[in-house]
Amino acid sequence: IGTALITGVVDMPLVVNVRPRMTKHGGQAVDMGVEETPETDVRTELAEHDDAGLIPLIRPQLSPKDIQLMEAKPVQIETFLIPAVLYTCEHRGQEFQVLIELTKGRIITNIDDGANVLIPPVNQPDFQLTQHAFYGKIQYGKVEFDKQLPRAARADMIANRIEQMAKIKNQQECHIVWYIGK
Repeated sequence: IGTALITGVVDMPLVVNVRPRMTKHGGQAVDMGVEETPETDVRTELAEHDDAGLIPLIRPQLSPKDIQLMEAKPVQIETFLIPAVLYTCEHRGQEFQVLIELTKGRIITNIDDGANVLIPPVNQPDFQLTQHAFYGKIQYGKVEFDKQLPRAARADMIANRIEQMAKIKNQQECHIVWYIGK
C-alpha cells in the first residue's frame, strides 16, 4: 500500500514497505498474567504514607557500623535525635544554609564531629555567618534512637538573630542524628 518511516526503535530510522495482510489472523489473545488494578484514591494513598513515620533527618556520613569498625575494641553506639532548624539564607547575593540545633541554640558547622559555634550577640559586626555554612541535605526517613533531646531554644528568637546577619529565605525544622560510642 505504501512506505513508512519508523523512528525511535534503533539509532537509524527504518524505511519499510507496508502491504495488505495476505492471511487471516489465526491466533487468539494470550493472557500475560497481568491483572488490572482498580483505580485507587490518591487521598487514601497519601494517608498511608503519612503514617509511615518518615521524619526530616540530617545524618552524619559515618554510620554506627563504620564507628564500630574504626574502634579497636567493641563499642556500644547510642543514637541521639536532636531537634534542629535548617535556614536557607542570603547575604550580599550569596545563598547558603545554616544549621541550628535547638537544644542550646548553637550553629552546627560539622555534623560528623559535632563542631559548633555560638550565635554571636547582635553587636558583633565582624562575625560572618557565611563562614559557618552547612552543606548537608535533609533526607526523609526513619531512625531508631536511644534518646531524643528536648527542645530548649526558641526557633523564633534564633530566626530574629539570624535575620540581623542575613536574609532568611526559607527555614525547615528537622532532626540531627548523632551517634556516640561508649
